[in-house]
Amino acid sequence: MATDLDGVAQCRFGVRCGRMDSRRKTTLSGVVMTSMAERPGTVRSLDSSRSMCALSGHSDEVNCLDFFMRGDRQYLVTGSEDMTAKIWDIQKKTCVETLKGFMLPVVSVVCHPSLPLVITGLIQLNLREISKFCIEGVKKKTIFDSLEEDGLSFGIYYQNIPATLFYQSLRRLKHLLKFHQYSLRFKLDAARGKLPNYVVIEQRYFDCKEFPANDDHPSHDVARGQRFVKEVYETLRASPQWNETALIITYDEHGGFYDHVPTPVKVPQPDGIIGPDPYYFKFDRLGVRVPSFLISPWVEKGTVIHEPNGPEETSQYEHSSIPATVKKLFNLRANYLTKRDSWAGTFESYLKVRKTPRTDCPEKLPEVTKSLRPFGANEDKSLSEFQVELIQLASQLNGDHVLNSYPDIGKTMSVGEANRYAEDAVSRFLEAGRIALRADFKNISPLASLRPKRHFSAALRPKFGLRSRLGQGVSVLGRWALFGLALTEELSSGYCKRMCYMPEQVLLQEDVLEPKPTSICY
Repeated sequence: MATDLDGVAQCRFGVRCGRMDSRRKTTLSGVVMTSMAERPGTVRSLDSSRSMCALSGHSDEVNCLDFFMRGDRQYLVTGSEDMTAKIWDIQKKTCVETLKGFMLPVVSVVCHPSLPLVITGLIQLNLREISKFCIEGVKKKTIFDSLEEDGLSFGIYYQNIPATLFYQSLRRLKHLLKFHQYSLRFKLDAARGKLPNYVVIEQRYFDCKEFPANDDHPSHDVARGQRFVKEVYETLRASPQWNETALIITYDEHGGFYDHVPTPVKVPQPDGIIGPDPYYFKFDRLGVRVPSFLISPWVEKGTVIHEPNGPEETSQYEHSSIPATVKKLFNLRANYLTKRDSWAGTFESYLKVRKTPRTDCPEKLPEVTKSLRPFGANEDKSLSEFQVELIQLASQLNGDHVLNSYPDIGKTMSVGEANRYAEDAVSRFLEAGRIALRADFKNISPLASLRPKRHFSAALRPKFGLRSRLGQGVSVLGRWALFGLALTEELSSGYCKRMCYMPEQVLLQEDVLEPKPTSICY
């Protein structure tokens, strides 16, 4: 498939869509051509009657388009009947990204250049400077930090790769022991009554034959995701901590179903950012409603939660209601994380209605017996945008981000290859942290970016009987170093920077005062 904007083409048939970018005085028109192998659109300048170039790459008709700016570069986004959206660099005349995975033709694209954020049809995709974000890390304060400041525990149970490692603070050495493999530890910790105060359970994001994805994300089997919910619930229900637990299940997308309720407007901006022209988007409105469940023996049977009662007249339930509720349940001393969670409605009152916990909560949920897709996992399939971002994260964990190939890493991987790569990167990263903690480096520095072996001047691998020498860094024998510590100027530190994608299902745990539950699972 061609991905260049080379050459000149004229609109020989009806114009299907068009848009003008006033900054560059350029119009774009999507056209219908006779050849099914090529559906180009033309870029025309208002200063000239000539076409500047033609884009070709979609295998079907172009339905929609929009512009955005990143720095001094101009980009175009197109949506097509071929169920893809493409991002074009106008100056270079090339397609820089193809967004796949849509189940229907893309009929609308809107660029919010402050992120930039692309909303394509019914599915929201974020366009980010992935390489920079993943290396530098999200430096915002998190609910994990607020809990730690008050001496409360948290834990993250992951499957392929923990997306929570997109946050800089969670990469610190002192936090690495809080990451656990879901299959090895969650049921065990729950059965022993050893779950931390606040727990995040992450799904499997890569769809493999032996271990299919269970994140409810297209085109993964939704039945797997529902079995995952059933397993988590039944594990918690059998735990001695059940009477101290609240389980929250929520989604980051609405699935494209019609909703008669208008999206709320005039909500507080989280951090005061206003997008640039031409939209000047203020981030002052919410999206469509998503399913959410609050499950606890402290919640009355059949409870339906509608509008919140404060803290402000305009407050709504939204995703930041979760950290806001955690703050209130724990009576955390830290301030709210943003203006948004200080405004959001909270649901702790529904955990305070009863004087004693219920005893009639079912111990088992109905079996999910039928697969909801007619085919199994396809390990040879190319990666979705989010899966590529997870591989970008994994390459930061294992040191491959210093290679020249880093910006394109993951784009040519299959799902099976990506799963193996991600699991190996996480395993080595966490093992490196455990070695460093045993070496008592926990109070020296956060764990730095991993580097190829040539970047390290010392070796530490007592586990395998090799001679140890501490002081400058840590590595292993082989092609790549296992990990490095920011102990000298020789080892440069780096962190992942990118806003964390909120999983389809999220489960968490926290501590509260009696008679409220002392655990929340999210």
